[in-house]
Amino acid sequence: MSRILGEDPFPLLAPSRSHILGIRGSADPNTAAHPGGTPGPTGTGGDYASTLSRPQGLLRSVTDFLARHLLTDNKRVQAIRLDQSVVDRIEIGRGKNARMVVWGVEGAILYRVRSLARDNDGAEGNYHPPTPDFWLGYDKHNKNAKGLGRESLLNAVGKPGARMFLMPDGKNTDWDKYPLTSGRKILTDMYLAKNLNNSSDPSARTSLDEILKRHKVSTLQELENKGATAVCVMPIKGRDFQRQLNDWNNVKAWAGIQAEQGEGGKPKTHTTGPFAGYYIPRRAVDWIEPYEHPFLVRTKELHQNAKLNVNFGVAAVVVVNGEVPRVGYGLAGEGGPPGGFGECSSALLDQLQVDENSVEDFICIFFSGGKIEKKRTASEIRAAAVEKFNSWTVDGRKGLDVVKDLFPTFNTYMLMKEEYRRHFPGDIVLPPKSVLRRA
Repeated sequence: MSRILGEDPFPLLAPSRSHILGIRGSADPNTAAHPGGTPGPTGTGGDYASTLSRPQGLLRSVTDFLARHLLTDNKRVQAIRLDQSVVDRIEIGRGKNARMVVWGVEGAILYRVRSLARDNDGAEGNYHPPTPDFWLGYDKHNKNAKGLGRESLLNAVGKPGARMFLMPDGKNTDWDKYPLTSGRKILTDMYLAKNLNNSSDPSARTSLDEILKRHKVSTLQELENKGATAVCVMPIKGRDFQRQLNDWNNVKAWAGIQAEQGEGGKPKTHTTGPFAGYYIPRRAVDWIEPYEHPFLVRTKELHQNAKLNVNFGVAAVVVVNGEVPRVGYGLAGEGGPPGGFGECSSALLDQLQVDENSVEDFICIFFSGGKIEKKRTASEIRAAAVEKFNSWTVDGRKGLDVVKDLFPTFNTYMLMKEEYRRHFPGDIVLPPKSVLRRA
């Protein structure tokens, strides 16, 4: 049989299940309490409680939970109240589920991601000029290599941003579409053609003609003229390193390092001190250090939306959602790139005990407020975020209990369905959406 949640009370739950689901037993004097008066791990009240058409005092945690939560298309559970808390839907790609939903709940701005990304822009020693052996200024196989940066120089480029064309660590197929490497094919062919032109091998002429035909020219000189303005910051066999280095001048805006002409122009380099020879990092404030201070990056969409009031320095929290959740505390960091949801400092990743390859259910939270630039230690940052998070109150719940109620685990949801069907076989029929939305 099918039963609409809230239509009729079911028999008292078996005591053997109560400890699993966080449900109060029949002997508990609060079992028949007023809706919303006895919040528990899975919630016993909620907005919908007042609309249930059962006799007062017979509300049960399972029916309340299932009435207030839904299972999304991607097998994640969330509170129905979030449908009415959407403050933005940001396009992050193509296809289904290609929009990031951002919620606003009682002074907090939230979004949900499957993975986090490491963003250490602003760290000293992060970026180093290209070398003949390492054209991105770092060794991807040894990010602590002496005399090199920790990060790829492409990460510090604001315009033209590499994200739209390239995958991390060279796993890509679109070098020819990225403006800073768009000349790769013609320059490779041009230097190969020069060698073929000087070769005594009888087959060299045939290979040279194929290259000229491919580029729709008749002579080597025409090919050189055509390739004179080609840009490629990656090494080309036979090409002088200084020419390759000069092509970095085509960066229109640097995001992670300071430049001589504001955002653009030649990058500034330390001339003295322990980081002599390294590029000078660009920071929102001069004291923030990604390897020391925990922060969650504000994407371009978030920090440019004045209505959200997510400014640098306000408290930020990341919850690794699960049966045993973990919480990381930090601040709202610098404004990041478009679509950079889930980017955070190494200090915050370390606090959460995850890396950027971890696939989890991450709930990212900013607490709205004015800009805070005052210098703080990592301990002070964490303490401020702990206080803000623990005082965050929604429907009588606080801090982590709010997150648990807004984003229950899949296992919790399935246990609730199982418990419901144990008493009421058949499909679960939710109340009309109009009723839920009034709640």
